[in-house]
Amino acid sequence: MIEARTWLPADASPDKAQAALTRTVAIWSNHWFARSEEPRAGRFGRANEIGRDLRDVAWHRCDTGAAVGIGAGGTIALGARAMGVASDIGDRTAADLALLRQLGEECLQDLRKRVRALLDLESSVQWRETPQAPAPEDMVVRSELGSRGDAVQLAIAMPPWLLARLIRSCLPTAPELPPLATAQAALAGAELRLSAMLGGCELTLAEVEALAPGDVLVLDHLVDRTMPLAIEYRIAGRGTCTVAGTGEHLGLQLTQALVG
Repeated sequence: MIEARTWLPADASPDKAQAALTRTVAIWSNHWFARSEEPRAGRFGRANEIGRDLRDVAWHRCDTGAAVGIGAGGTIALGARAMGVASDIGDRTAADLALLRQLGEECLQDLRKRVRALLDLESSVQWRETPQAPAPEDMVVRSELGSRGDAVQLAIAMPPWLLARLIRSCLPTAPELPPLATAQAALAGAELRLSAMLGGCELTLAEVEALAPGDVLVLDHLVDRTMPLAIEYRIAGRGTCTVAGTGEHLGLQLTQALVG
């Protein structure tokens, strides 16, 4: 079975991805909670290494494997924070709790929407509540809202390939390279051997063996006819010439250019 892998440069670090997640949670917190303290964010850890700290977390997961979780009682606590009321009052009615839970759900729904945008997931992705904890190899980052005594625990989990994609999206953009030269410009300096096909004659093997100095071979090409040009001893697709004398050397006078 062939598995797709998202490769990263050898020096790629999750620090910027960590910072992007932390910033997303902070912006979300400032949007919903007046005078909100800055969320305290942890670092990425494998789910199988920090599983004990995630036992009381309720998760919403999407088809890509990304998940957003909240600690026990956290949904009502978020609703209370959004309304600016204490979350530990014991004489609230069922209607009060339902209102706080509904508002808390809206807060979480917005957080999931922001996580989806950060991870560049499809806008149509569906989040479903699930009792299933993240897979052992999933990467999880936790955050806390509020003071230590009544802090709300949040967790964001994703499979390794999705974390790799997030890290890659945080890498600096590669510098734009100059455009490639045209083939004509790239090959302009290449050296070629140009010659002409003077013609030939047919001889038997016996006649070849009988040749001696002073013999004259009559070629099958008339003197006043043009001859095809050759590049590296191969007839070119176009281009003709005639033989012209230039001092002590033979010259080729073009009658049809090679290019044009």
